Amino acid sequence: HRKIAASIPAILKCQYLQTLNLSGCVFDNVAYHELVSIGSPKLTDLNLSNIRLPGTEGLGSLIAACTGLTRLNVSRPYEPYALFMKADRTILPSLVNCVRLTALNLGGCGFIGDDDLVRLTNIFHMQILELRLSGCSISDDGLSNLAFGRIGPVAILDVSWCLSIT
Repeated sequence: HRKIAASIPAILKCQYLQTLNLSGCVFDNVAYHELVSIGSPKLTDLNLSNIRLPGTEGLGSLIAACTGLTRLNVSRPYEPYALFMKADRTILPSLVNCVRLTALNLGGCGFIGDDDLVRLTNIFHMQILELRLSGCSISDDGLSNLAFGRIGPVAILDVSWCLSIT
């Protein structure tokens, strides 16, 4: 992992920046809160996979500050049968602000379960085209709810390593 440079928050001020990949970055409190305070409604593609945040911070406040997103990746390395995983319960509520989102990668987020899929169907009404749930804790019930929900005409669905699906 690489330590996030103090200059990264300034990058969000770039007038034409649409895609930002912060995969694997490690934030300190100052840099993270500066990123959140700046936000960027012009960003359309944000990759926060394998990101490390200070203390108990969640990604939700940063995601909510980027209201123009069409693609979001918050995936983590998949660890089957992991006994401990930091659950970031701020991610799903923050998606309410991302009304243009068409691609969402929650791969490896083992804390995402069937109830969370119901929340997703309530947030997105006929929009998501690509949904990656590899390694999430969803079952046949969650998959059924997704199929009959209002999440949209999903063209790409990844449920690999969802070990509760039969």
